[in-house]
Amino acid sequence: MERALGMGRNWWQDRLKGGDISLNQFIAVLDHLGLDRVSFLRQHLGKSGGFELDRPTGPVPRVVQIALRRFEALEEGPGLGEHFLETLDRQRYDDPAGALRLGEQSVELIELAQLPRLLAIIGSSFRLLLRLDEAEHVFHVGIEIASLAEDPFMPALLARRLAHVFADRADYGRALALTEQVSLVFLYAGNQVNFYRGMVDRGLWLSRLGRPYESISVLTLALDRLPKSDARYRYAAFNILGHKHREIGQLDTALEFAKKAEELSDGLGSFAASKTVWLRADIHTALGEYSEAERALRLVRDELWLSHAAEAALVTCSLVRILLLQGKATEAFAMAATTRVLVEPLRHNKIVSAIIGDLLRCGRTGLTLALVEKALSRIEGKRYKTDDRIGPVFP
Repeated sequence: MERALGMGRNWWQDRLKGGDISLNQFIAVLDHLGLDRVSFLRQHLGKSGGFELDRPTGPVPRVVQIALRRFEALEEGPGLGEHFLETLDRQRYDDPAGALRLGEQSVELIELAQLPRLLAIIGSSFRLLLRLDEAEHVFHVGIEIASLAEDPFMPALLARRLAHVFADRADYGRALALTEQVSLVFLYAGNQVNFYRGMVDRGLWLSRLGRPYESISVLTLALDRLPKSDARYRYAAFNILGHKHREIGQLDTALEFAKKAEELSDGLGSFAASKTVWLRADIHTALGEYSEAERALRLVRDELWLSHAAEAALVTCSLVRILLLQGKATEAFAMAATTRVLVEPLRHNKIVSAIIGDLLRCGRTGLTLALVEKALSRIEGKRYKTDDRIGPVFP
């Protein structure tokens, strides 16, 4: 088609941006030529939804294959409705495994127009379970389908969630770069709410890159602009600001932000509430109030144990550290040994499961503060200061 028209390789990309060809016309042309729709997009668009992205590696999840088949066949489903998607998106915070199961069962039933949004939820559920390769595949195909469907914002919303996959691999520079690309989409479109939500993500990545003062500045601006009704992103901003002020030694200010985050967490589910308790534990640790920190971390551990294995491993290591700081070596080893049951739930993440194995093999006498600090750092995948513990903030 390009040769017949005398056009260059980027002809389709330019026409897509111009919006001169409808989706139905485009698909009819490809069908007439006997070309695979998604393969043509991947080859000639050059980017996924206009974002600079590498092709995912590893096996393609079955849910991706089903989504592609449905889209390529324009196979309409019976429909599940907006309320179902909203409920499922909230469920993934406290029950990512359950949300994933329900999402995979729904991929053949959801309305075709809602398929990218369902993929966004499935991808985020994979990510919360640390199944990062599968999450990346899901986000990529969601971006491609949404781009072909000429959805103005869904590719950017999916890309924003994909940035968190990069961050979970400790590639914070890449997460920041993609977030900034996404923010430009919303800025040019005048979508202020999503633009300032992107600033919250940007503040998080700056904090992970060891730039606390820039992070504080960006988050403060975002809070000035985000509507009061946007509880989840305002909560996230307050939570990060609490950690950042703790990091730079402004503990009274950190406690103020912890209180503000706590006030917003009430309606956001148990996971958000536990993250606020975790923030208070870190502040207690900085104040040398180890018994208070221990009490708070035990509460967090109990809350996260069944639903968030990776977070449970991280908080358990933090709790082991606090016990060692109090000279409770025997109790610390017994606590470390409880992570053994997390190896199976974390089998998809070889790094975290291997770290747990290393921790268990050290033995009671080999369990030192330095070893636990190293385990904490590796589980978080950090590239920033050892004493900076910020739990994930999920979009």
